[in-house]
Amino acid sequence: MGIEDRLRKLERRLQPKPTPPTLIGAHTRRAIDGFVAALLAHAREIEDEAAARRTEHGEDGKGALSMAKISVLEKHPDGRAALDAVCAAYQPLRQRREELRKERG
Repeated sequence: MGIEDRLRKLERRLQPKPTPPTLIGAHTRRAIDGFVAALLAHAREIEDEAAARRTEHGEDGKGALSMAKISVLEKHPDGRAALDAVCAAYQPLRQRREELRKERG
């Protein structure tokens, strides 16, 4: 390989790479990031709530965790904002929030 070939190879490597297309829009990405941040911020409380739901309500692990996430996030302003942002795009989460509201009376 001569110097010219090496130079062309180096020039190709230095060219900016095109960004791959994303399937998730910027608004959706912000909503997901906010939801994950809220979950991480309240992870311990969510775990405790899920354990209580399994014990008191006899729910299975997956259902208890799902409802615990919503229940705990509804208690905190950052959690409510995250739920509102995600609910706009995710129908099952909206339904679970309605179930929780009915359950609370």
